[in-house]
Amino acid sequence: MLPPDFLINEIEAITAMYNDFHTSLLKSIARHIADTLKATGAADIIPTTAYEIRRAQAAGLLKEDIIREVARINNMSRKEVRALFTKAAITARRYDDRGYRAAGFEPIPIMQSPEMLNILNAGISKRLGSLQRLTGTIAINTEMKFNELLNVGYNKVVSGAISYTKAIETAVDDLTREGVKTFSYATGREISVESAVRMNILTGVNQTAAQISSQTMKELGISLVITSAHLGARTHPDKNFKDHESWQGKIFHWKELENESGFGKNSNKPLQTDDENDKLLLPDIQVGKSLGAAAKNYEILLPNGEYTKLTEDTKITNIEVMAGSGKNRQIDIIDKLLDDYGGSTDKWQYVKGIGYVDYKGESYKAELHWFQEPSAGKHDWKVKIDYGGNWFIGN
Repeated sequence: MLPPDFLINEIEAITAMYNDFHTSLLKSIARHIADTLKATGAADIIPTTAYEIRRAQAAGLLKEDIIREVARINNMSRKEVRALFTKAAITARRYDDRGYRAAGFEPIPIMQSPEMLNILNAGISKRLGSLQRLTGTIAINTEMKFNELLNVGYNKVVSGAISYTKAIETAVDDLTREGVKTFSYATGREISVESAVRMNILTGVNQTAAQISSQTMKELGISLVITSAHLGARTHPDKNFKDHESWQGKIFHWKELENESGFGKNSNKPLQTDDENDKLLLPDIQVGKSLGAAAKNYEILLPNGEYTKLTEDTKITNIEVMAGSGKNRQIDIIDKLLDDYGGSTDKWQYVKGIGYVDYKGESYKAELHWFQEPSAGKHDWKVKIDYGGNWFIGN
């Protein structure tokens, strides 16, 4: 296992690197907004069409900045993540090996164990992929933030409400205060770039170190484990694995640990991970047809804030649970879901699938996200934009 203070000291270099990436994007937004609004303020009257041309030109220049910064951070992160994961694996083993050697065991070094090297390389590869998805999301949100602030500033300038210099100042203040947000894939909740990177790295390093510890036990033929203990452990009236206080600080056989603590289990089902080969998939959903079915349709939130409907007589396919019941990830907004719609805490799920929505008289294929619970139904549907900024698939 990893010493408690390991990640506190080691993660700073990577978070600082991504904070610099975030700051570079904010500077690009501010620069292109300032240039566009200065041109607007310099003219006596600027037609909307002329403004749209200037906005598109600025957006194109911003996109070039984003592409350059994303390439830079992805190249830098490969080296840093590999170094961090390797050091974490070696540190975890060094921490564990003292106990093994005191008991007369001689663990195989990580670099001499093909299984452990596979675990380490898989952890690095998975985390790099996750960080690349994160930077893609940040890139999309950067463009959206630019358009949002520029349009607000332009409308205020042309209406005479404020000067272009004041509009630029207001936009910069917003960027300084809010920055560009990303979101948690498990919950859809907006979080800061720094928080997203920290969560991403902490999860990956801890999971990889734990898998290497488990592999070491397997290679040494060890089946006894001791659980850690801390004050304020979670309690549960059923005194089952949800009652952490009842099983912490004890020695277990590996199988006993599964039964007592729920380790490797969730709701009496095998633990669902986020690996591509271990998805929790659900049956397709048929969208009805006819006037009667239309009333049962769902409101789907589009990226521009408008709402639409599912296309009738279509199916939602490739449905996958991302958080909640059946997965190890929890839904952060579970309290809000319970307040708004009711249902049972342990039955809510955060889900995604591929379906069709109506937009401007046409039907478009899109990735859909929503929350669902057996008794409460399906709620808070939205279209998920891809890493290229596209709303719909194949367009």
